[in-house]
Amino acid sequence: MGTDHGFILKLERAREHLNSFQIDAAAWIDTKPYGIVDEPDPKPLPQPIGDGVQVRRLRVDRVTTSPIRLNVLVGECVFNLRSALDHLAFALAETFTPGWTEKQQATSEFPIFSNGVGYPKATAKKIGCINPTAQIAINALQPYHRGNAYQTHPLWQIHELNRIDKHRTLTACTAWPIKDGVKSVGMTIRGDENVGGIYYAIVPGDIVLNMNAILMQWAGTPRDPSKDMYVHPSVPLEIVFEYGSIVTGKPVIPLLKSLCDFVSDSVIAPLSKFL
Repeated sequence: MGTDHGFILKLERAREHLNSFQIDAAAWIDTKPYGIVDEPDPKPLPQPIGDGVQVRRLRVDRVTTSPIRLNVLVGECVFNLRSALDHLAFALAETFTPGWTEKQQATSEFPIFSNGVGYPKATAKKIGCINPTAQIAINALQPYHRGNAYQTHPLWQIHELNRIDKHRTLTACTAWPIKDGVKSVGMTIRGDENVGGIYYAIVPGDIVLNMNAILMQWAGTPRDPSKDMYVHPSVPLEIVFEYGSIVTGKPVIPLLKSLCDFVSDSVIAPLSKFL
């Protein structure tokens, strides 16, 4: 199969947008878009505190909005993935039905269905000019086969993210404190912080990086009781899809990569034999 097919070029373009996103996201994170201050805790936890123990907290005191370009790049990536699917459907129909009419061409589209009830009738227009065996393969790929879990299907995620981006910019780019897929906040003690020992360190159940959010409440004993102690916050950042989509909280880069790979390996690869 040549590399000059429209669907191949569209897939390559999606990967280019993903690569640009990775570069720009890393550059934004390097600017340290969130400020975190270690300060005395005015509302300490309701538990016994020993003599000489200082109670403190880590609080977000600066929030920088992510560049709109990151959202645009995500939208461009999913648009090109959706377009690659449609270009593939068109190429398959053109191969099997060389004399298809302009009316048939106008309704050509790669079907993506969350419900199988209307699938046969709708797809007669969308892929009716494609090899019947290829039609069966496309049907087998449909999200509706997952039942109520259709939203977890890569094709539905492409469809829905592209639909959202058509009407408004995807609010895809917010940073969450994630390490190895788990929200986390840590602290580092380098030796000059006057910390003699840690009494407790408690992180809230849902860590958010909003202005004035409390990331940790902690207490310890200072080496010099006449001075305050402090720690260096350790907050890993990863760009995730923000609230309002079916993939809220999912890290953007791994998800987009998996969607690109799915289109390439699970859709284009098996259907290319019908070209």
